[in-house]
Amino acid sequence: MCSVAENHPTTRHQLVDVHQVAQALGCSWRTVYRLSDAGRIPRGLKLGSLRRWDRAEIDAFIANGGKVRP
Repeated sequence: MCSVAENHPTTRHQLVDVHQVAQALGCSWRTVYRLSDAGRIPRGLKLGSLRRWDRAEIDAFIANGGKVRP
């Protein structure tokens, strides 16, 4: 008999804050919020009053030449 963990491998997501995204993009934290609100970068996740981004999604955005996937 297999355990649930064996049947459903978990994908680990590293969530980063606005300052880490700003550093990766080479802009200010305020610009990150503006770009995200305009849909020009991945929107991120809202956790209460906080916003976090998936590091892999930001890295893919940068590797894709700064284009948001549809």
